[in-house]
Amino acid sequence: MSISIYQPYVYELTFLPTGQRYIGCEYKNSPRAVAHPDNFWSTYFTSSPAIQELRETHDDQLDWSYTILSIHETAQQAITQEYNELKKHDAANNPEFFNNRNGGIGPVSEEAKKKIGDANRGRVISEEKRKNMREGQKGKKYGPPSQEKRDKISKSLKGHKISQETRDKISATCLANNYRHDDATKKLISEASKRCWASKEYRDKRKRKQEQDQPMTNPKGSV
Repeated sequence: MSISIYQPYVYELTFLPTGQRYIGCEYKNSPRAVAHPDNFWSTYFTSSPAIQELRETHDDQLDWSYTILSIHETAQQAITQEYNELKKHDAANNPEFFNNRNGGIGPVSEEAKKKIGDANRGRVISEEKRKNMREGQKGKKYGPPSQEKRDKISKSLKGHKISQETRDKISATCLANNYRHDDATKKLISEASKRCWASKEYRDKRKRKQEQDQPMTNPKGSV
């Protein structure tokens, strides 16, 4: 689905095995990417190295859920609301969150200012467009994806593998940002993994996925 209506938004993503959350916002407005709630967990998967790292080993849709917290008209509104949400939970110092800082409010880098400026430059939202945006959202519900949407996303990602080049880039980003799970987070992830693998249903599901991703190269009876 091609999204052309610019609607920057704030979201909350939950990693279900541990219950940990990540709050962020999407606000890009360029020929390659236009922020819109329908992008989330379909074409946009956060900009967090921590989430990218977890998706390498937990890419099953059943491991994640999300909620769209708010929708805005400008990038600055979305960034400000993201900060308010993070500050409310003190996410940067809260082990229940993956965020390592409370949003982008405060000392804003020149690069960040430029990105925000580029996203909003020349944009004048008419009253008619504002009305259309409000009308377009009536009746829409954002929250944990329906089973139908989960199936569509799963189908679109089936057979998709993260290349070694992408893995190296994620690793380099984590190292550059000095990202490391703290001991409390490591313990939560470890305990959650143990609970998952203790479930026969989960083991069977992983086995089926592994068989799909790595089909047998030496079928029974072949030489």
